[in-house]
Amino acid sequence: MIEWNTGAKDGGIKTLVGIKLVLTISCPIILENSLTEKNNLAFLIPLCGKTIDMKWLYDLGHTVVGIEGVEQAILDFFKEQSLEYVRTEGAGFSLFKTPDSRLKIYLTDLFKIPTNVLGKFDAIWDRGSLVAIYPKDRELYAKRMKEVAADKCKYLVAVMHHDPEKFAGPPRNVFKEELFKLYEDTFNIEEIDRISRANVPLGDGTLFIEDSWEVLYLLRHK
Repeated sequence: MIEWNTGAKDGGIKTLVGIKLVLTISCPIILENSLTEKNNLAFLIPLCGKTIDMKWLYDLGHTVVGIEGVEQAILDFFKEQSLEYVRTEGAGFSLFKTPDSRLKIYLTDLFKIPTNVLGKFDAIWDRGSLVAIYPKDRELYAKRMKEVAADKCKYLVAVMHHDPEKFAGPPRNVFKEELFKLYEDTFNIEEIDRISRANVPLGDGTLFIEDSWEVLYLLRHK
């Protein structure tokens, strides 16, 4: 399903660099400048790893839900962010949450946890998730994201554009046409930014190919 414990020297834990900056720039776009005006929006971060974005959004007063398949990443997140947590067990998942329940991380298979357990979300931040799963699983993945998107959900997704014959990934290439095919029945889609990743080193020391771009798309629920 997900090729997760590869491509990094720290046990496969996702440690993305600079994504707080991306969200600082993009969140007002996602939420039409309402991020700092409205408290307690519900954010979903699929395959969250130990990204600091969860803490940043939590500190702004929002409710944050992460989904992760590697327990060590979750433990590291709470330790590194100096957050207390309570662990409970559910049917097919473990839940780690702050005492106020505003920050939750589910240790589970993203494709198996019932969407009614997760709830509905005002915003989804997807960087390193869609590009991590196998192409054959993308249709099911998109279906699950659409199921948990609230009526006015803003969904920011970062994908890679490169020649898959030159670099197979992960992170895997997602063509623009495929993104539209996956989501255009539910979302209006627009490209909002692209960043060159030419020759950027990955966690295992390999480099992206020269013609490689990380592209940010904003999906607005119809």
